Amino acid sequence: MSTSRAVDRLRSSLDRIARRHPSMPPPQVLVVAPGLELESGGSQPFHAASVGKVMTATLVAMLVEQGRLGFDTPVGKVLPGSDLDGLPAAPGVDVGADVTVEHLLTHTSGLPDLFEPSGVRETTYSIEVTAGQPDRRWTPTTLLDEVRDHAAVGRPGERFCYGDPGFVLLGRVVEEVTGGRFNDVLRERVLAPAGMERSSTPYTDARAPEDLAGLDVAPFWISDHELSRALSMSLDWAGGGVVAPPSDLVAFQRALHGGRLVYPATLAWMSRPRHRLRRGIHYGAGTVTVRFGEFTPPFLRWAARTRRRPRALRDASVLLPAAGRPRGAQLPRLPADEPVVHDARAHRACPRRALTALRRSGPSSTGRRAALGARPARSSPTRPARHCSRRSSRSSADGPSHAGSRGRR
Repeated sequence: MSTSRAVDRLRSSLDRIARRHPSMPPPQVLVVAPGLELESGGSQPFHAASVGKVMTATLVAMLVEQGRLGFDTPVGKVLPGSDLDGLPAAPGVDVGADVTVEHLLTHTSGLPDLFEPSGVRETTYSIEVTAGQPDRRWTPTTLLDEVRDHAAVGRPGERFCYGDPGFVLLGRVVEEVTGGRFNDVLRERVLAPAGMERSSTPYTDARAPEDLAGLDVAPFWISDHELSRALSMSLDWAGGGVVAPPSDLVAFQRALHGGRLVYPATLAWMSRPRHRLRRGIHYGAGTVTVRFGEFTPPFLRWAARTRRRPRALRDASVLLPAAGRPRGAQLPRLPADEPVVHDARAHRACPRRALTALRRSGPSSTGRRAALGARPARSSPTRPARHCSRRSSRSSADGPSHAGSRGRR
């Protein structure tokens, strides 16, 4: 299939999605590649959710490069006891002494996932409760207080458990090291230098529901509640409180992979896969390597390799937030021999048909993941890590199927 035909199929798929959901805004899509730029659905800012984790991780990495702390720094050397006292820990573990910055970035600190902690059906932080309390304001203190009510999932470095508590602590690390508010430091050191002129952190900047009344943001739903202007989204904070249009997220990836935010060696450390979140999604330190070929069953991959293929769409940036949802899928603009890096939960918003159209442009020699810039693994495939509890989707059941759907963001 030619590139032009793949793009036409993508446009047709997006048009069908918009027609099926006339009450919702059309899906926003931005594809940037050498000799190709495709934009559809406008450029309204949307809740990027856990895509913001990449920005938080980048900010922490910048502080490491400045010598303000290290990836191996125990959090107790930076954070006060009021942040750490009472946090869940395995027997014999001292959170302040044994949990490092790297553990927080890689979701291996032993802290539980607040949205669906193991063995607990509902918490004050869970999906259903959050959706039903749109005017509730969360702060780092109240978020950490919620963590204290649950058990640890393992010893530091022992178990991968994707969740937000570690990034709440990372936000506090940024504040303690710099002396400023996390949102202010993020804007000054990441958003502004990257040229993200229309990006903001409105949910945690707001103090009351009326502060969000005029916010320019695409709508999204959780459990049938439209929450794009809900103060309760302040729960994302350093774990994903950024609102941005697709073009700003592409600008961020260009700055990140262009060496304007961190050195290439630092980015390589962040990007190195350490745990498999699920098939095709491999987590590093605040980043993810997406291997598109793993989303397709092996027998279909074999069948696809027997077909003659044109040159791939390489060096591409892709944003595919689903219709009416705050999630976006972001593939950075980088050379074809570099891994695709973006936030884990962002990937789930890719319409499967759109991905299929682009995936079919890939060459047979390296598998479909090369079609959008991801390289084959140089070592043996990452073994699946032990995970904490699974979760159901927070988004509306309407809309297209989602590759690798895991839930909250």
